Formats: sequence, C-alpha cells, structure tokens
Amino acid sequence: MANGPALLYVGLTDSANKAAFVQSANTYPVTTARWTEWKIPLTEFAGVNLARVKKVTIGVGKRTGATAGGTGRIYVDEIRLIKDKK
Repeated sequence: MANGPALLYVGLTDSANKAAFVQSANTYPVTTARWTEWKIPLTEFAGVNLARVKKVTIGVGKRTGATAGGTGRIYVDEIRLIKDKK
C-alpha cells in the first residue's frame, strides 16, 4: 500500500511533560520542493509552559498510529521564536 501526501506537525513539550501539537492546514509543506515558511502563533501551544520547553517534535503524517512505508525527504531550518508585535 503506497502512502500519499501527508500533513506536517510540530509539537512542544515542557519540563512538566505537558505537550501540545499543531498540524499544517494542508500537505503543501511536505509536497513542494520550494522553501516554505510556516508561522505558528505560540497561542496554538496552549497548556505548555513556553518558558520551560524541553523538547520540540517535528513529524510527517499521523502523530499517533503512524503508518510505516513513507519515503521522501524534508529539510527543516530556521526554527525561531519571535515575540509578537502588538
């Protein structure tokens, strides 16, 4: 069974092991060969103590119940935290 395009997700886990995950709205970050910026507001990581992040998770597909057999390559760079200008 071949795997089709999948969504990208990012998760943050704090020192109390509270985690929150955000999934891309579409498969474009995974299926394009072009550099793609994905801005995620920190408010999307509700429940996580952002001053005590101990782990960042980046994945493709389903975070739980993953399906083996996917192929391909993604490059991740310039992970930044920028204070929102209000």
